[in-house]
Amino acid sequence: MKFIKRFIPVLILVFFLNSYQKDFSQQFEKIDIFIDSILKVHNGVGLSIGIVYKDSLIYAKGYGFSNYDEKRKVTEKTLFAIGSCTKSFTATAVSILVQDGKLKFDKPLKEYLPDFNLYDDVSEKLATPIDILTHRIGLPRHDFMWYGSEYSREEIYKRLKYLKPNCSIRTKFQYQNHMYLVAGYLVEKISNTSWENFVSEKILKPLHMDNTNFSTEVMKKSDDYAYPYNFDGKKIVRMDFREFQAMGPAGTINSNVLDMSKWIMFILNKGKGTSILSSDYIENMTTPKMIVSEKSNYPERSFRTYGMGWFIEYYRGRYHIFHGGNVDGFSAQMGIFPEDSFGVVILSNSNNSSIPFIVEMYISELMLGLEPTPWSDRLKEIENISSKNLKKDDVEKKGTKPSHQLKDYAGVYEDKGYGKIRIDYKKNKLVLNFNEFTFNLKHLYYDVFKASSEGIEDMDLKVSFESDKNGIISKVLIPLEPSGDDIVFERITEDKFSSSDYLKNFEGKYMLEKDTLEISLSKDGYLRLILKGQKPMKIVPKEKNYFEFTDLKGFFVRFEEKSGKIINVDIIQPNGTFRFKKVM
Repeated sequence: MKFIKRFIPVLILVFFLNSYQKDFSQQFEKIDIFIDSILKVHNGVGLSIGIVYKDSLIYAKGYGFSNYDEKRKVTEKTLFAIGSCTKSFTATAVSILVQDGKLKFDKPLKEYLPDFNLYDDVSEKLATPIDILTHRIGLPRHDFMWYGSEYSREEIYKRLKYLKPNCSIRTKFQYQNHMYLVAGYLVEKISNTSWENFVSEKILKPLHMDNTNFSTEVMKKSDDYAYPYNFDGKKIVRMDFREFQAMGPAGTINSNVLDMSKWIMFILNKGKGTSILSSDYIENMTTPKMIVSEKSNYPERSFRTYGMGWFIEYYRGRYHIFHGGNVDGFSAQMGIFPEDSFGVVILSNSNNSSIPFIVEMYISELMLGLEPTPWSDRLKEIENISSKNLKKDDVEKKGTKPSHQLKDYAGVYEDKGYGKIRIDYKKNKLVLNFNEFTFNLKHLYYDVFKASSEGIEDMDLKVSFESDKNGIISKVLIPLEPSGDDIVFERITEDKFSSSDYLKNFEGKYMLEKDTLEISLSKDGYLRLILKGQKPMKIVPKEKNYFEFTDLKGFFVRFEEKSGKIINVDIIQPNGTFRFKKVM
């Protein structure tokens, strides 16, 4: 069979598929028409596809716009973020180290990473490289721990011990990004180089994936890259590029379909013609390790499983390995039918879009000689239902009010895993700040508020506050992980309440009948209380005008302020509250 190559776009007009000769030029025309239609129906912006047959790229083309505002068109060279398609590269990097004898898939991670710590001691001791690559560690996603934060890769790694699991290790598939960060961190520690450098030297360069990179800043230096976009329900709007290098091993690769087609060929042909990884290890990555779902909602799809960096299923009776990718403003899909010797990659600059999956299925069914399944109609119906359900039933309950004045809720709260949040009181409203996001708090009922943010699509959260036994707001509970318990942020002392200038305001003499209480600032920078006949007692700030004793559990001090001056102090103890009046 002679292959005729043309590069505008790259295609081969005639090839064998399943021993049946077809003229695919007409099929390519169908693909073009279909994609143009799908972009309109699903409010897409731009798209690029690559189709691989055996060891050749037979079709590559761009559709729509890489820059919607300037109407700059997508080409087969346009760079896109590939999101979680990155995970297959990380799984390959780990496999290379196993092949080289530097790792073993089934040995505990603690043997390679002594500082690997999880909330659950059992999972921590048992976890192996294969566990973290197959999403069976027992942790839910906990994505808001890192999303929008400034944590480094190592900082996120060290915070893992504070993230609560919701099941035991190896009992349930839960798609997860943190463990792929751990896999990348493992690669770095074993190879003594960065994950980015290892993947570049061991995978990208040997495959001549010369335009693939790990940073949006690098991508933007290219002459041909896509901007991220979102359809907000009414119009297409440009999004900000998301730079999250700390989570690189889970999803920061940027590429084009020409480079990604080389990746598809590498997996499809099990490394043939390269010395990167032997066929046994590629077979291992694409062999089921964990059940994802026991039954599909659609008759065309079998139960899904997961290998390492790849989902696996039977689609209409054909062996199918695939993975999607989503980051802000970009969606991607790559799929391979190994027994039918072809694969497809679709890259788009539409946020959280079903278009890449729809296009992959359409192209694949054409390649298989099957009647196309109406995935577009099915998923459009789901999209319509979802958009109608965005209106939450979180309505304010009349006749209820917060237990405190709104200003009392303001302060800094912390969870050791997720970090700090700050709640500000501004213009008689509460504003919650977390990572780079700002949420407006609207009262619903009692101490429950609705947090809404324009910075996170369709994000409404019920935020609840709790008081301690002295009536002080002490905790904020936020459902940042839908499949687990609310994340509990506990009030902490703001730095400004520990400064000597602030603490000097409380110095002086206070009287209760004939008892005298003296409060002074020590040389060590803390307040001490002295009652006649008793030793000095140290108090530390909890919030504005509110302190606790360091050596007396359940004992607190609350100062009363009027016109900017301290007038009284309450000593709060289990058997009652005693008020001292300031006299000098």
